[in-house]
Amino acid sequence: MILYRQRSWMMSGGLSILIAFFMLMTLITSIGWTKEKKIVLATCNWEPYMGEKMPNGGLLAVITKKAFQRVGYSAKAEFVPWKRAVELTKIGKYDGLMAGYYNEKRAKIYEVTDAISYEEMGFYRKKGSKITYKTLEDLRPYIIGIGRGGQYGDEFEAATYLKKEAATDDDLNIKKLMAGRIDLLISSKIGILNLINTKYPEWKGELEFLEPALMRIGFHNMISRAIPNHKTIAADFNRGLKEITKDGTLAKIVKAHGF
Repeated sequence: MILYRQRSWMMSGGLSILIAFFMLMTLITSIGWTKEKKIVLATCNWEPYMGEKMPNGGLLAVITKKAFQRVGYSAKAEFVPWKRAVELTKIGKYDGLMAGYYNEKRAKIYEVTDAISYEEMGFYRKKGSKITYKTLEDLRPYIIGIGRGGQYGDEFEAATYLKKEAATDDDLNIKKLMAGRIDLLISSKIGILNLINTKYPEWKGELEFLEPALMRIGFHNMISRAIPNHKTIAADFNRGLKEITKDGTLAKIVKAHGF
């Protein structure tokens, strides 16, 4: 009888220890799963949308980080020349490319997320120029300044009959346009206005945007297909973006950045 009670106590005590062990393991596992997953995205300085000297990296960086944070990721943006960002993300040196334009070529290389913002892309001419256009064919006679490594939509990329002259950045293209070395430049409508207002106020009103805009294009985050779980990461980001859009967080971010 005594032996039976001792065995019962040992079995009962052993069961209690076993339950406590499983509870501890569950807690440890839970902590592990809720720990933030780290992701590093490459991008370039492109004010007023994003920049390493802007508060928290600028509008698109804040949206990206907040959407990732909502679904358990800690996202960091590293600012490097755009061409380098594109190439290093392609081979998985960075987890993703932050705020790139969509095109079919990129969609084959990266896992493209939903758009985080939109902008108008088009041509600028020097004030007094008579250049107009309805289709890209109308621009055959002119030299168009483009950014090295930039993407301007499938239609423009396919227009091999156009005279395209690459420069390192929009700053140089503005200078070339004002000096008469190119006839047009192609870029973000707001991006060029911001450069004129902040860096070249002496040229305010000297550049004119050609209507209609070539396109309204979205900024997308692009996850490298060279890293594991790229589909999951992109899907998680989309989920986080939907959540901050639905609860009004996105609208507050946009307003806080003056857009």
